[in-house]
Amino acid sequence: MICGAPWYVSNQTLHEDFKIPSIQDEIKSNINRYKDRTTEHVNQLINDLFTQPLENRRLKKIWPEDLDEV
Repeated sequence: MICGAPWYVSNQTLHEDFKIPSIQDEIKSNINRYKDRTTEHVNQLINDLFTQPLENRRLKKIWPEDLDEV
């Protein structure tokens, strides 16, 4: 609606034309920035967030850090 494109123009075309990242790409870049900040943090508990694997998850859902692996 904002750009005035007709209804038959796909979202992918709009993203490519206006150079807007997709939601998954934006999440991946935010995850990478978060990982960089936490792995270099002075607090060891924060540092261990991404160095130790999350094996015992109780909820079966997609976590943001899982999107980085896809």
